[in-house]
Amino acid sequence: MKIAILGMGFMGKKHKAILNTFPDVEIVAEIDPELMDDASSDALDSFFAQNINCDLVVIATPNHLHFPQAMRLLQKGYSILLEKPFCFSLREAGTLEEISARNQCNVYVVAQNRYAPAAQFLKEIISENKLGKLYNLQFNA
Repeated sequence: MKIAILGMGFMGKKHKAILNTFPDVEIVAEIDPELMDDASSDALDSFFAQNINCDLVVIATPNHLHFPQAMRLLQKGYSILLEKPFCFSLREAGTLEEISARNQCNVYVVAQNRYAPAAQFLKEIISENKLGKLYNLQFNA
């Protein structure tokens, strides 16, 4: 699978480190976050101009850029993986759904806290049944 990462800040680097553990994944592009000041950034335009062939673009940019960048990528036919929040309103979510359906591409959303030490600890104790039968669980990170 060929993957591009849009945003190489903290979360972009985390995605890269995790993706590098999969032998069938090739990171074909890393787009520098410092060049992305808005949705019409030179970095995203440059990415499109290079016509990079990939199966998925991971969007790991600041939250306020998620929707406009996702929209542009979907309009070009790229499947995307978005950090939460993937958008700020139901209208935006509907727009992304519409564009992805029209262009036959996918939108995936990831909650990165599953890699947090507290989440890993909780997963371990639940998997090992150390808490017994659970009826309700709330986890605020």
